[in-house]
Amino acid sequence: MTNEELNNRIQEIVNEIQNQQFVGTDEEIKIQQILYFDKYVKDNIDYGFEAVNFSINNSNEKNPFDSAFRLEGFFQENEISGKRLAVCGSISQVAKLVLNKLGIQCDYVWGHFNAGTDNEPQYVGHRWNVVTLGDKNYMVDFTIGMIIHNINKDVNYANASRQLFALNDESREYSYLFFDKLAPTESIGGFMKNENGTAVDDLDEFGYLKNSTTETQKAIPNLGTIPEEHIMEYIKMFDKSKLL
Repeated sequence: MTNEELNNRIQEIVNEIQNQQFVGTDEEIKIQQILYFDKYVKDNIDYGFEAVNFSINNSNEKNPFDSAFRLEGFFQENEISGKRLAVCGSISQVAKLVLNKLGIQCDYVWGHFNAGTDNEPQYVGHRWNVVTLGDKNYMVDFTIGMIIHNINKDVNYANASRQLFALNDESREYSYLFFDKLAPTESIGGFMKNENGTAVDDLDEFGYLKNSTTETQKAIPNLGTIPEEHIMEYIKMFDKSKLL
């Protein structure tokens, strides 16, 4: 996919969201636009568990599902699976591009989950976004709701949402879109760039992340919380059968 093709596909999503003609204050319109992008992800994209699992189990082989790790995976069907596959990184990058074009300040955040134990940590990289509304930042994770929403498609969706995201109530997926606290096993930071400019996990000799924090206010001082009931005012704008 060329840069021009990518930009065109990004613009198509932007146009679709703008065509909804949401009304309200500037903040209310932006919330509705973010929710609509979340709906788009849930309706059109499958999480790339095939890509992740293949990478883990066949690290020395060419991954036939590796499009999930690239932006084009968000827009093109994978040749093997026949589905549009994306993982947290590619989803978050597309989100940043789309929301920025909509005039919403959106940043791409690196983080990690400890999928092991405190004594024997096993860090799994994760990516999400931070959006700015007014004078506050809000962490937004389009992956969480997507995995819960697609829970019937693959048993891995259920397992991942429980183990990685530490979720107990999977029936109200919208409530996990905007959040102000990290899961007990999640951290912000813990990465650095090597001499080639490639981001790599920054681990000490014991496997612990360096330069990471689970104190969200420390990492994002003006972090805010959008009340759940506030979000629900806009859920009715969409097809509830697809969202809830």
